[in-house]
Amino acid sequence: ASRRGPAAVACLALVAGLVGGLASPAGATDGEAEFDGLSSQSVSVRGSFDGGDSKYYGAGLLKLLIDGSEEPDFGYCIDFFSPIHEGDVLDEGEWASSPVENRDTVGRILGSYHPIGVGPEGYEIEGTDAQKAASTQAAIWHYTNGFELEEATGDPHLGADYPGVYANYLKILDAVADDALPQIGGTVSLSIDGDTEVEALPGELVGPFTVHTSVASVELIPGGGATIHDESGAAFD
Repeated sequence: ASRRGPAAVACLALVAGLVGGLASPAGATDGEAEFDGLSSQSVSVRGSFDGGDSKYYGAGLLKLLIDGSEEPDFGYCIDFFSPIHEGDVLDEGEWASSPVENRDTVGRILGSYHPIGVGPEGYEIEGTDAQKAASTQAAIWHYTNGFELEEATGDPHLGADYPGVYANYLKILDAVADDALPQIGGTVSLSIDGDTEVEALPGELVGPFTVHTSVASVELIPGGGATIHDESGAAFD
């Protein structure tokens, strides 16, 4: 869930009903979550599991009410073949002991893609939050349940968002194949290139500075009344 990043949830069919257990990448095991259905960050997709028949599925973020909260947090399904239903309560478990296939790969996807980030340089996903969530979910199923998302060009049952979902899905698979995703629990690196010994009048720009990091994204919070600007001089929001 959002207090530790998106949760990983075991589940069956996203539209008809879903699940099994809540897995925390952080390892805390004293929480519980009520499954509250598929979120608006979802897209109808078409594909097959383990070479089976091609079917349509709802793919995206699931709504989870963590420890009785009235506002939902979000999670992804990591096991399509373990059923749950809306209203079921899931106990939190150790991520390291989760029985799903390719657990390390799934953890790296969760740590790099929506809603945490858009992925490493050269493998960024694009589009709406729903497109990013659906492509991330489809990629997770690919490694846990052998799911193959289909290009499905011209399928009248799939919306205008679908081509973007498919393109994003391929980018995530390429990032895994090229070992471009940072390891979960590994050392995080961050460095800033630029002259730190500068003098300037109030309102003047200094720099440029370049941030290098091994994580998908970082938040920069300037102090002392300073603001951060892009290379054209426009202030970031």
